Amino acid sequence: MNKKVFLRLLISLVAVCLFFICAQFVYVTYSKHMLKVNHKAVQDYVNTDLTFDPESLDEQLAIMEKWMDNKFLYPEDYGLVYERASLGYAVSEDGDNVVKRADDNLYKSKKNGKNQVTS
Repeated sequence: MNKKVFLRLLISLVAVCLFFICAQFVYVTYSKHMLKVNHKAVQDYVNTDLTFDPESLDEQLAIMEKWMDNKFLYPEDYGLVYERASLGYAVSEDGDNVVKRADDNLYKSKKNGKNQVTS
């Protein structure tokens, strides 16, 4: 093998390795950034926008489903979203025991599996 050919192959191999190292660095940096952004957004959503309003129930469940499908969340954020979604939004208009209904719906949702809405 010619020395020039070997040198070209070596330079090409180094260039490919550098490309993959740079791509991995960009992905890790982007992932960390998205984790921080989504953590703040989930915290804001759970702390401020969560209401038990029957008119906006479908909209809220769609937002929670979007968060559940997001791959850039900390495990505790998944827990917050799943906890809120599993409650089943037991909204009572006639004065029933809302806490009891919410608890029952929580266990129904857990029994039925992931991404369940029980009302």
